[in-house]
Amino acid sequence: NIADAAAPLPSPYKIPVMYSWRLNERHYGGLVGLSKAETERKYSADLLHRWRHGWNTAPPPMDEDMRLYWEKHAGWCRTVTHLTSPHHRTRSVAEGRERRWRADGGHRAGTRMPPAESLGDCARRALPVWTESVAPRLRRGENVLVVAHANTIKSVLYHVDPEHVTRDNMKQVAIPSAVPLVYKFRSAEGAEKDAEEVLPGNLLRVGGGENDSNFGGVPLGGRWMGTDETKNLSFCTKEGRKLALEHEIA
Repeated sequence: NIADAAAPLPSPYKIPVMYSWRLNERHYGGLVGLSKAETERKYSADLLHRWRHGWNTAPPPMDEDMRLYWEKHAGWCRTVTHLTSPHHRTRSVAEGRERRWRADGGHRAGTRMPPAESLGDCARRALPVWTESVAPRLRRGENVLVVAHANTIKSVLYHVDPEHVTRDNMKQVAIPSAVPLVYKFRSAEGAEKDAEEVLPGNLLRVGGGENDSNFGGVPLGGRWMGTDETKNLSFCTKEGRKLALEHEIA
């Protein structure tokens, strides 16, 4: 919804927007459509906890007929990557690899929608969009806004903030809705660094968290933006329109 709200902006906002299935929410398989209370009644509270928080423990698989229906008819479940690019100089490397669906007949993209995902599956699925689409832009000094669901954002943070986000503490990481979390990176090319400091996409993180706000969860290596700063970046406020900032959304 955030990306859709930004899309129709008039000039001078010329924003390349990439929609990728790799940023979809985690797929809960056979639990889709059930509330937490319903899942506990049908299975148990212990199983629900393991399915929600276990790194390698996926929920029961979605029925194959339902999985095929979703893959074919639900646009948000299609394994495709789409880029709208008013700036021809910025195109996604991943786009060329994953837009085979154009020649394949629409919804087929060479990667099947899985019957269910564990947290680890979600992290592995999200990594290529970071290394192939986001990181190259960051190495060029561009700004990128990643808009995704909480589990997907946690999955990205697992790769780019490994000091603070681990398999063991991921369930304590709090991602509030619509509050920007800012990280700064630079290219690792030619820099003096230890191998363990280099992040996926050949990046180094610059600085650390600049405030103590963790929203009741785990302190992170980025900085949560305050209300006034968010107003300055908003496309819907006088401050944002006056600044005429140019962003890139992945």
